[in-house]
Amino acid sequence: MSIAFMEFTHDDKIRFEPFFLTPSSDALHAQLSPTEFERFLGYVFFCAGFAVEHVASVHVPYGPGVDLNLYENSSSQQPFARVEARRYDPEGSGINVNDVFKFAGVLQYAGEVPGYLITTSHFAANAQHVIKRPGMKDVHLIDGDELLRYLLYLYGSRVADGQGFRRTLTPILPDWLFNDLAHEQRTSAHILAVANNKGGVGKTTSALNVGFALAALGKRVLLVDMDGQSNLTSVLPPRLPKGASLPPGAPQPSHQRVITEHFSPAKSQLQPLVQSTRFDSIWLLAADEELARIDPGGSAKPDAELAFARALRDPHLGIPSSGISDLQERPTAFDWIVVDTPPALSHFARLALAAADYVLVPLKADSFSVAGINRALRTSSTMHALTDAPQGRGLLLTQWRAVKSMKDIEAKLNIQAPVSGYPMLDVVIPYDDHIEQAHISLINGGVKTLFGWRTTVAASAYKKATDDIVKKVG
Repeated sequence: MSIAFMEFTHDDKIRFEPFFLTPSSDALHAQLSPTEFERFLGYVFFCAGFAVEHVASVHVPYGPGVDLNLYENSSSQQPFARVEARRYDPEGSGINVNDVFKFAGVLQYAGEVPGYLITTSHFAANAQHVIKRPGMKDVHLIDGDELLRYLLYLYGSRVADGQGFRRTLTPILPDWLFNDLAHEQRTSAHILAVANNKGGVGKTTSALNVGFALAALGKRVLLVDMDGQSNLTSVLPPRLPKGASLPPGAPQPSHQRVITEHFSPAKSQLQPLVQSTRFDSIWLLAADEELARIDPGGSAKPDAELAFARALRDPHLGIPSSGISDLQERPTAFDWIVVDTPPALSHFARLALAAADYVLVPLKADSFSVAGINRALRTSSTMHALTDAPQGRGLLLTQWRAVKSMKDIEAKLNIQAPVSGYPMLDVVIPYDDHIEQAHISLINGGVKTLFGWRTTVAASAYKKATDDIVKKVG
């Protein structure tokens, strides 16, 4: 059979793109006919990086008996997967076991490649049960809610190709929808990601001082530096041996292990990379400049994103102890894991957002922050769609000055934030010279943090912000 690929035009893009912008299973059902739903799924998989062949009109025995064949690229001769589209009434009984058996038979006849039966509504319980049988391994069922997750993930993971279509760089099947990350055994630590695609908004400062504020509450805190600039690492040099001191002017010692090793070909587990710092309740996964060099970019890599989420949630990740030689023996768990991300919403930022229980977005009260906030929120929503795990969110204004322009912008943010699902925290972080003084002290090996000045307004604000986060996560 000759391969006749579907042709997608900019008219298709204009017509179908709104479903990516505001995905809704009800909208798919109400606004698309069965034939249009088939074509819409063709566009979805086109955006997911596949070459798509529409074969709905070619029935068995002359055709495969499905709606779409997916190919890795336009020169491929063998299908990579097959798709059947079923636009069913959301109020009806859904797709039943007979429909699934029929689809399985079609797949077996057409050649054993994975098949995806996709509906705008749901599957009956007996249909979900039957695919667990050994002979049904190539049959995958995707209901309306899972389709929406796939749309959200693709929407935040595409880049423009030469023709102006936004597509993923490599073909992305929806297999990751069947992960059960939300229900897997995990660490008891709460994971907080501090993220914004803009630089200079106080991400590292916020990650550091929320960490110190948590430690002041008696919490055991792991700070994770995911930024190749390694600013967080620079202010948390390792603990010196007892009784040791550095000669005046000597450079601070560097951490022996860095998180880059986890992403290298050796793929070290995270536990051996956890380093102590000069603060009793603070530990660190340090970064180095090599981390920026190996960043593959912010495109879709669901397997790697889920793998890191599992690594950071691993119950065996905890406080290092010389008495632990076997990773099967669990170390003492951290109470909180706080992740500092790079300024661009790159691969490493996506990894952190995939693992997070709570996302904190620091931003300055300026027009560029207001304009760029949607990009940060979109990436967070993208990774939330990947994991489907509960996730809290909040915006934190930093470097605040009580001037009219900032108050006007704060008012706009207070209107925008609840609509986006990112409420503003009840406190703002004021501009305070003590923040930079504390950074200089820490970089030089001192132990005087922002909280070392009892009257510091920024320290008080970070304490209140941390209390707010703890309350929300709890």
